[in-house]
Amino acid sequence: MNREAAKIVLAACRPNGADANDPLVAEALALVQRDAELRAWFAAEQAADKAIAAKLKTAPLPEDLLARVRAGTQARLAVRSRRPSLPLAMAASLALLGLIAALWLNRSPSAPPGTFAAYRVEMTRFLRAFPKLDLATDRLPEVRAWLSQQHPLVQAKIPKGMERFPSLGCRTVEWQGKQLALLCFMAEGQVVHVFVMPRTAFPDALLTPAPIFAKVGPQSTASWASDDNLYLVVTAADEALLRKIL
Repeated sequence: MNREAAKIVLAACRPNGADANDPLVAEALALVQRDAELRAWFAAEQAADKAIAAKLKTAPLPEDLLARVRAGTQARLAVRSRRPSLPLAMAASLALLGLIAALWLNRSPSAPPGTFAAYRVEMTRFLRAFPKLDLATDRLPEVRAWLSQQHPLVQAKIPKGMERFPSLGCRTVEWQGKQLALLCFMAEGQVVHVFVMPRTAFPDALLTPAPIFAKVGPQSTASWASDDNLYLVVTAADEALLRKIL
């Protein structure tokens, strides 16, 4: 099984571990232990599932929902008595998760194109899946070296609170002609993404040295300015974690 096949299997399995004994799931979980990039993706996937589940719990359910589900189930059983195959179950699960994520992301407020607010929304959408990294490493000195060599961000500083957590790596992100640096960390079991860019990239951004927290769809964000740079942090974890680690 390769990495992409493992992602399909893991995206469809239930988060409570009920599918762990399935041979395909077990094989995918074994690959997670050997593949650092897949491990980071799986952590982000689990965090997103938790965020979606939390949102769904707040939605009111019709009183007759249970009766309707039972009736629909009985009708399907009458037509097809055998258990659906795992590939079909995966496809259905992925479709449902994709629909839910799209609905929540589309609820994000619109912002004028090219502004920092629009950029913040676009970056949360970009991070719906763990991005491919230019440099995958858990060594912070390598991340600092990459940051100084690949970007004119001499004064860029990794947030102090993030320095105690392992790095996952970094990459360059291009957005509307702007070159942005993306640094990825694993903090308390959650994937946390840190974007760094020159202040001149978004002259409209009214940011201060103190982080400004905002919710964009299911994602939590924090943004601030320091010296000549702007910072944006995005994670599927809740705001309480951001306040704790920044």
